[in-house]
Amino acid sequence: MKDTIKIVLTILCSILMTGCSLFGYDLQEDYEYKNSSIDPQTNKTVLEYMNSRKDIFSSMLKAIEYTGLDTLYNKENNTYLLLTNYALTDLTNKNSYFYINKVPNPIDATKMIYGSKWSDYDTTIIREFLKYHVVKGTYNYAQLTATRVWAPTYASGDTCKMSFVLTNDRYAYLYIQNNLSNTAFESLKPRTPGLECLNSGAVHVMDKFVNPPTKFQLGLK
Repeated sequence: MKDTIKIVLTILCSILMTGCSLFGYDLQEDYEYKNSSIDPQTNKTVLEYMNSRKDIFSSMLKAIEYTGLDTLYNKENNTYLLLTNYALTDLTNKNSYFYINKVPNPIDATKMIYGSKWSDYDTTIIREFLKYHVVKGTYNYAQLTATRVWAPTYASGDTCKMSFVLTNDRYAYLYIQNNLSNTAFESLKPRTPGLECLNSGAVHVMDKFVNPPTKFQLGLK
């Protein structure tokens, strides 16, 4: 009886395997997995890298030109938060700079409209905005841990600091200015973290700009 059952099972397996082959469902052959990772080295300076990706950085490049801050992006050992067009000027994004920061209508100053060009804004304001997104020192995976650090930026003011932290798990996700108390900030995870340019300590590509913390968050009040 047991021998009969074994024979029947063998025949059924043969039929199933043949049927799969007939209908194009061949069994997958062994696959030799090859581990790979993305090279963080751009082999370009920060400005060269941005110019090589004008499809996502054209708005920031225009802001840098408008404010005359080219030299700031040629400094060494800084951490640069590079803001995409989506973060800055894309009006389909309700969190973009142009969408949030409306300007007076040139025809009727009593009404506010969305910004359409950087010259709609005061140069000093945009300079400080850009300088806040350049952090003094290197803040990349090798330097960061699950303990939050507050780092100084080039913007003026005692609250113009940037927060970095890694998640305390095997993924070690990088978050910038996230989950702060007494605030409505969202968790800001870079679109592309940990890039390295020839003159930088670290480069993190962001789809959302960062707001400075409050005095309360920094323990100043």
